[in-house]
Amino acid sequence: MNPTESRDVHGILLFDKPQGLSSNRALQRVRHLYGADKAGHTGSLDPLATGLLPLCFGEATKIAGLLLGSRKAYETEARLGVTTETDDAEGKVLKTRTVPAIDDATIAAALAKLTGRIAQMPPAYWWVVGAGAALTLARFSEAFLVLRAQQAGVALALTPVVMVLMNVVYSLLAYPFGKLADSMSHRMLLALGIMPLIAADVLLAHAGHRGWLWAGLVCWGVHMAATQGLLAAMVADTAPENLRGTAFGLFNLASGIAMLAASVVAGVLWDHFGSSVTFLAGAVFAALSLLLLTRRFPAD
Repeated sequence: MNPTESRDVHGILLFDKPQGLSSNRALQRVRHLYGADKAGHTGSLDPLATGLLPLCFGEATKIAGLLLGSRKAYETEARLGVTTETDDAEGKVLKTRTVPAIDDATIAAALAKLTGRIAQMPPAYWWVVGAGAALTLARFSEAFLVLRAQQAGVALALTPVVMVLMNVVYSLLAYPFGKLADSMSHRMLLALGIMPLIAADVLLAHAGHRGWLWAGLVCWGVHMAATQGLLAAMVADTAPENLRGTAFGLFNLASGIAMLAASVVAGVLWDHFGSSVTFLAGAVFAALSLLLLTRRFPAD
């Protein structure tokens, strides 16, 4: 069968995941091999981890949630006294320190604190929260798009067309970008999604002609399509299953605070320096966000 064709496949495959693949990437490779129409994995294993990963296909995806909550066991090797930028063995070493003598009683006491049900968000989740907030700082309220359209000569009665155009582009591209997120690095896709925002800000800063305005709005919509669903997926991937509601709440809280701060700054810039400076400042913030994303990111 041509692997690019989609078909109904039902069942559970016990996949021995090799090192170097994320759970999602492993799933997409097997899904592509079988040409399966619907598939899902039952728990995230970092690229560094190896071992059994149950993959559900077709009707079996209905019980994936049950498998997520089942008991699991892991064997781990740890090196003490080393801190890396990704909190695992793959990241750049940030600092080292001498490890004091450790006996069995010390180890048992330390493990006792980590035993049982723990309500804790992992560092990778907080990174996603920070990335979302940084992007929001670079993307202030869309009300400024309407104001810019009025400056470009769009009649007041036609200003809703600004939001319609941006949202049409967003809607048309959201699904293709979602499919793309299933088969490529989230880090890479997030970085690519910032580039249209930079382009939009630059175009809108020079929107003396309506053509620049419409092009900027299209780029803004492309950015939204590439990043909004992706950030939600990253929150779900990095948050513990039993804390996902809390995780989305905290993410939206941080993004809301960042949006308020960004809009206040944009308003001040608009009033004192004009619209062009406002959008150019947005482009600078977006470029800084892109730089931060490329310099530090937990493994996909």
